[in-house]
Amino acid sequence: MRHAGRAIVEAGRMWLRPPEKNLALIKSVKGEETIHQALDNNRGIILATPHLGNWELSGSYVSTRYPLTIMYRPSRMKGLDRLIHNGRETSGGRYVPADTSGVRAQLKALKDGEMIGILPDQVPSEGGVLAPFFGLPAVSMNLLSNLARKTNAVVIFCVAERLPWARGYRLHFLPPDEAITTADMEESVARVNAQVEQCIRMHPDQYLWTYKRFKHTEPGFYER
Repeated sequence: MRHAGRAIVEAGRMWLRPPEKNLALIKSVKGEETIHQALDNNRGIILATPHLGNWELSGSYVSTRYPLTIMYRPSRMKGLDRLIHNGRETSGGRYVPADTSGVRAQLKALKDGEMIGILPDQVPSEGGVLAPFFGLPAVSMNLLSNLARKTNAVVIFCVAERLPWARGYRLHFLPPDEAITTADMEESVARVNAQVEQCIRMHPDQYLWTYKRFKHTEPGFYER
């Protein structure tokens, strides 16, 4: 719960301060060579950032260095929406609506060999695939897998680890799992969830556990 509170406070700082001040809090970056390798091979990249650590900082870091397209669902509060949208775009990222036009924009970006950003642990509002998540069945998004399989994109998970005593952050880019791109849909989604689990196991206290990840599953599953 302490880390959940920190995530709320950090978000405002990410949106209100200049990007260079936020990026100065990053003390080290691990695994960024996986991005360079994919781009050198003319492959698009899906940057997957779970609700772990400071995911806003992950997007800011990447968008200052690479072309990045992210789908964005506007807030119902217009003032807050302007704050979030303007704060995020100051880093250089391109934000598109979370609808069919946004999906088309992401497809185009991947086909052009660019990068898109997705939160891979979101519960889809419709559709999805039932896949294991920490040993329990959970309705999981298939958008990431669909985009990867259609465009031969590389899926790279990123975590902005929160260092103790407000000492800053450490960015981790994980080695990609090519099966997410090449396997059938059910296996691909299961692999995505496995990668999310791997990220969470790195720093389980920094995951946003208040997010209702299991709110959709088969009827009666939680009845004992």
